Parts: sequence; C-alpha cells; structure tokens
Amino acid sequence: MMLWLAPTVARILALDMPGVQGRALEEALRDGPRVTEYAVLGKTYQSSKKSGLKMKLPTDLDGRSIDPRLTTYSVELTTKILTRGRPSYMYFDQARAIRE
Repeated sequence: MMLWLAPTVARILALDMPGVQGRALEEALRDGPRVTEYAVLGKTYQSSKKSGLKMKLPTDLDGRSIDPRLTTYSVELTTKILTRGRPSYMYFDQARAIRE
C-alpha cells in the first residue's frame, strides 16, 4: 500500500486531508526540505523462540530426514524510523526467520 501517494498529491494541490494515514514526500517536492534534514534510525525486533516448526524439503515427502534439533526458530523484524521534527514515521524494512 502506498501511504505516501495521497498525502503527497494533496500537498501539491493544497488540499487538507485530516486523519490521512502516511506522510507527504516533502523532500521530493520543489522547495522541500533537504534529505539531510531527516534522521533515520534502524530498529530490530526479535520474537520469542518457537519450537516444533518443521521445514520439509520438496524431495522429502514423508518427513523422515527432518533433524529434530533444527526445528526452533524466531522471527527478526527490521524497521526504519524517519524523523524531521515531529512526528516520526516507522517503515517496515525487512523480516527473516532465524533458525536457532
């Protein structure tokens, strides 16, 4: 979902959109702030470990070759927080499963 499209178009057309989700890409507009005026902070979240998840290979139809020691995973979510004054905006960056 493009949460920047409607606020940016509204800003160009000088329309008021109270309660809109997202932000205008002011740094892309003429006479907008410089990109260097923004601070970007990366933050990583990690879930608790979950045991018993079994990943079968397509070639292992009966699941006999699954190593029970390799069935604990957690999920890591990385975000970016963009700040220029107030408010701050959090963006999803990436997610990955981690075998414990």
